[in-house]
Amino acid sequence: MTGEPLINFVTDAPLPPGELAQWRHLSWDQGDAIMSRDPWIWPAYYWMGRSLYTVNLSNEPRQDAINVMTARRLRQWRGYVPGQWFVVAVRGEDVAFPYAQLEVVHHAAQGGQGAHVILPFTPPGVGPRERGRAQVFNVGLALPAEENGIPIDRLRCILGDMGLRLADRSQSEHGHDLGCVDVLLGVHGLDGRDHPRWSSRPLQTAWQARIPFIGGFEAAYSELGEPDRDYLRVADEAGLKHALWTLKLNPYRYHCLVQAGERQLERCDAAWVGERWAQFIHRVVLPAFQAWYAGHPDMCNAMCKKFAFNVLERSPLRRLTRLALYH
Repeated sequence: MTGEPLINFVTDAPLPPGELAQWRHLSWDQGDAIMSRDPWIWPAYYWMGRSLYTVNLSNEPRQDAINVMTARRLRQWRGYVPGQWFVVAVRGEDVAFPYAQLEVVHHAAQGGQGAHVILPFTPPGVGPRERGRAQVFNVGLALPAEENGIPIDRLRCILGDMGLRLADRSQSEHGHDLGCVDVLLGVHGLDGRDHPRWSSRPLQTAWQARIPFIGGFEAAYSELGEPDRDYLRVADEAGLKHALWTLKLNPYRYHCLVQAGERQLERCDAAWVGERWAQFIHRVVLPAFQAWYAGHPDMCNAMCKKFAFNVLERSPLRRLTRLALYH
């Protein structure tokens, strides 16, 4: 192959031609609604389009390209024969699919040895808490109701007894506006288990909104931040109540958590995650694809396993990709 290979991002669900063309030309600020439907593929496509790579967004994989798609979409593809395309499978919050050349996971506990770890993108529509909100009153849910570890009716009862309420974000166009939220809650289970399936996006979202976060023992949270410094971690209902009382009655503790999140945001905002994707493509994907395309699958497999790429590691390519992303 001569020249730079095409990176073909395959949508998580097929789109009509007109809508697909629209997705290709959206700005980051316009992508808030898209992130509600495709939180894994479209943002990676957007940021790689701002880098030095040649990219495409399509409904189908291509034989002559590096195909980036979710593991779920690849698993559902009828007639797929392992090896017929070069695929980078993005795990998301789904189970693994072992028949791609490379797999991206969103925290180390999700992928095991040799995993390629890149944090998820946060939605572009997340803005900071409204100025002038001095009291803690509204608690927002970072998770859909079906994933929330506390029944909604029970949670409303707990909050009501404390003079708090569940924030109504239904009036927000896409549900990412956290301006009226004082605390963000993202607990998949009050059971002390690590729940390795889930990503760190709820915690990143709270940091981006400059509000404290209450989570459970999700592995993704503790890999990215430090409990009790960067967010509050609870294992049961009593712990949840204690965390809420702390944030309601202790403004200093509230402020310290907000400041800690602001410091952490520098290494997990969208631009930073975009840099990591660019580095991953350069260091791992391109050499492996060239070996695969040249008809050397064994060499390709060896390259894929040799470099375990972790988002929490720094790289000499950081300055190069920053130039590519911002200019």
